[in-house]
Amino acid sequence: MVTPGGTTPFGTANGGPVSVMGVGQLAVGGMELIRVKKERLQLIGWELPPQLSKVLPNRSAARVCTELRPGDELVEVNGTDVTELEQGDIEPMFEARPLKLLFRRRPEPSKEKQEEGMRVVGNIRIEQVQKVAAYGDPAQYLECFNLAVLVIHNLAVEAKNLELLHSEPRILRVLLEVMPADATSPSLRRLIFSTLTCLCQEKAVSGRIFHAMAEYFQNCQKTDSSLHKYIMCCANLYYTSMSREEVKPDRGMLMFVSRMSAEDDALVARRALIEIFHGMSQAPSELRRKFLSREILVLACSYLENPSPEIQIRAYESMYFCTLGACAPDLWSDLDILGRMVRTAGVAQAHADENAEDLLLRKHADALWEISLRALHHCLQYEVLVRQMRIPDLDRYLMELLVDGRKPPELHKVAADLIAGLLQSSISGNLWTRWRGLGVGERLVGWFKVHGKKILESRMDAAQRLSAAESLDAMLHMVLFAVEVDSSMVVALVAEDVLGCIAHRLEELAAGYERWNDMAGGHKLTEDLEAERAWMRAEGEGATAGAPVEPTRRRLSRVRLGLVVFFAKDL
Repeated sequence: MVTPGGTTPFGTANGGPVSVMGVGQLAVGGMELIRVKKERLQLIGWELPPQLSKVLPNRSAARVCTELRPGDELVEVNGTDVTELEQGDIEPMFEARPLKLLFRRRPEPSKEKQEEGMRVVGNIRIEQVQKVAAYGDPAQYLECFNLAVLVIHNLAVEAKNLELLHSEPRILRVLLEVMPADATSPSLRRLIFSTLTCLCQEKAVSGRIFHAMAEYFQNCQKTDSSLHKYIMCCANLYYTSMSREEVKPDRGMLMFVSRMSAEDDALVARRALIEIFHGMSQAPSELRRKFLSREILVLACSYLENPSPEIQIRAYESMYFCTLGACAPDLWSDLDILGRMVRTAGVAQAHADENAEDLLLRKHADALWEISLRALHHCLQYEVLVRQMRIPDLDRYLMELLVDGRKPPELHKVAADLIAGLLQSSISGNLWTRWRGLGVGERLVGWFKVHGKKILESRMDAAQRLSAAESLDAMLHMVLFAVEVDSSMVVALVAEDVLGCIAHRLEELAAGYERWNDMAGGHKLTEDLEAERAWMRAEGEGATAGAPVEPTRRRLSRVRLGLVVFFAKDL
């Protein structure tokens, strides 16, 4: 037994000294555990688990620390389990100070009372087996192994048992070793694949399981097609369990999974593939740029028209993420990615219009359009893509959206931002000519008429009011650029509905401004009032330093009148 507090020098595998100090001896699970720290001891044999292989001669370890012997297994280094680690992972740990090592010793054969064909351990009588043939043949052992895997599988299908199964790392190690073996039967391999898929729900091992499966498929000339669903599921679990910072896009792996998906035309395979691409598309932008290629984009575009709403939405989101962080304008232009997104969204919108009572179809079409409009807005910075935005389906949708009161405010905001951007682009004149033919002036007034009633309602909660206000702000921003492109728009915009919405928004902003100043102590408001009085004196309105401040609503009435004058002067 190691004496607590005793120290003995020993050497490591590479001959360097490590200090360890013994603190006692424990017995766990029938195995003798010797806990040591801070002393140099014996050479390590790099096996799994690592073992002490030799006692250095003429060292105090041989005299003092007699309990540590060759064959003792290294279990922990400073509390970290090293039974599954390689030499290169363990050696750096020996540099830590203080250093605490935990060894495990297998029990020596006990001196039990031997009987004919039996041995006694404690109160338990165990049959003594001299030869394998005396107990059973290989077929029986294989059957026992199959039953053991079946038991593990039945436990693994219950999520509550996963922690228990993962607490014994040998279970996963044995399954991964047996899975690719030539001697493994197809039925046993299917059972192992199913078990590993259940174990893959644990994030810490999902990558290890997925890559082991992928290596098996890549090394096989012909694989069992019934196994494809398992690797697809594992790939899905692996890539969706990672954060955006952890994702490392792998072009070869994605194309490998796509081939698996092509061989298995099931919905689950396609869904798993797009989930993997969706995960890879959210990786850091520098990794996305290296990952994307024509082959990858062609694959992703093929899912834009998938009939499954879930898969289609995921494909749209993936293309949007790729556009944000890794857009290659020439490649996007060659593949007509934006045009395909818009036309496919138009088809979904037409389908929703034909089934007007189906709320899910309408929401699906709205989602496709919102993602498409956001992608278009981001691509306004690329001239080669701007020239491709003269899309009839896009023109019709934007004009119809202006008079469709059923659409969510967020969609109106995104559309208004895109229109404002297009009105500042090189194709603004061409687009405006087409939009005027579709009645853009009347439709803009119609938007204010439809949404003015909602905006003026006081029954909206805070979230709805904020969303409506942001939508109105985006629309007013777009109107400014519309007037710059076509000054005759002023005639339409002096309508009562338009000015009513503008005045209401100004009142809201002024009220918020006053609340903000009240919270800030009011000095900023006083400075603004003094500046206003100075301006009024300069304009000859006879304001004095002590003149009362006119009420906010009256001031806003003057602002409203000023807007009318502003628009009218361009007539």
